[in-house]
Amino acid sequence: MINKKKNVPYSDFYDEEIKSDFKLQEHLEDFVYSMETDYFRMWEAVEKEEDNKELSERERNILDGLISFDDYDGPILYINEIARPTKSWYEVANDVAQKLRVERLQSYEMYTELVGEEGWDRLRDAINKYAGGLSLPEGVTEPIQVIPARLRHELEIQVAIDWLIGLGQREVLTLENPEQNYRIPNLLSELKKREDSVQYVKLTMNMILSDFIELREKDLKTFKEEMKKKLGLHSMDEEIIDKLSVYKV
Repeated sequence: MINKKKNVPYSDFYDEEIKSDFKLQEHLEDFVYSMETDYFRMWEAVEKEEDNKELSERERNILDGLISFDDYDGPILYINEIARPTKSWYEVANDVAQKLRVERLQSYEMYTELVGEEGWDRLRDAINKYAGGLSLPEGVTEPIQVIPARLRHELEIQVAIDWLIGLGQREVLTLENPEQNYRIPNLLSELKKREDSVQYVKLTMNMILSDFIELREKDLKTFKEEMKKKLGLHSMDEEIIDKLSVYKV
């Protein structure tokens, strides 16, 4: 969390709140770019220098690469005409992560690719690749942990569920159509890659249908039958982790 200093200008990372898929895409891209270009690390280095805190070698190199401020006694107000951010990198990451999670997708509605790997995968990968050495909130030891565990695991499940998006959007897009038979095996394959998340959320068939996706009636029956058959489930409330762990992709 940013501890704001008096008489120092700050700049909102976002020009607007995230109220549309377009804005969410824009903010995700801005966050990833800012991580890639060390925007947050640069300002953290500046504030450490101002507070006489020890700098890492990487932070020192970043400051050495900036225009010299040796003749200036006060705090740095702007870099490249941009003030320091109002939010920490992990607050921004959380803002985006929370918006990426969509409660109960409807398979027959249109969604952007943000509900799948283009959203969470990009955010997760940016954190894992670029956040090392950045500040962390109290009690957090690894950068990815700045996203609450429940949200992280739900987003992993949502990426897998993306294989069901499209069912019901057109007459031919139904599980009754043999050409759509790939969807359930691909879903199970993605869930299998994410067994830690399946176990964490205690995923059941009922949870998939109540918390993650709504299917049209004609697909619901086939989905239940195929999932029970492929996993050997006995009930809709049975946790699927044990069955999934021995499922052959």
